[in-house]
Amino acid sequence: MSSPKRAAAIVASGVLATAAMAASAGAAAAPKLWQNPTHKVVCGIMIGGKDVLCSAKPIPAPPHTSAKDGDPGFVSIGQTGKPKLLRLSQDSFEGSHTATESAGTTWTYNGVNCTIAAKSVTCKNKSKHGFELYGGGKNYKSF
Repeated sequence: MSSPKRAAAIVASGVLATAAMAASAGAAAAPKLWQNPTHKVVCGIMIGGKDVLCSAKPIPAPPHTSAKDGDPGFVSIGQTGKPKLLRLSQDSFEGSHTATESAGTTWTYNGVNCTIAAKSVTCKNKSKHGFELYGGGKNYKSF
């Protein structure tokens, strides 16, 4: 390869490498733990890494449970199936730093998409099951 061609090839590969590094540096990883803009809903990866866990005051306790089973206000959802109401007595999120997500953001983990709006959070899975926390995190509805 002649000198001008070799120089052009070296420059071209350097430009491609620089562009690839810039693209990967600009792509931010989704947070493991986040809250909506009103700070009334907290969601993230549940310990164990398979399900998404959300916490908010209006989430009801599962039926046939009592306070000795843990605190109400939690719901988990996996890739498929319906959401599960939970009582938990300890921090069950994988993350320790809570990021505040902006309205209009969709957070995705393991087949579950959570759409964050100004006053609501809707999470649904591949089976089209899920839940909505709305009214600024004051109401809960599963589907």
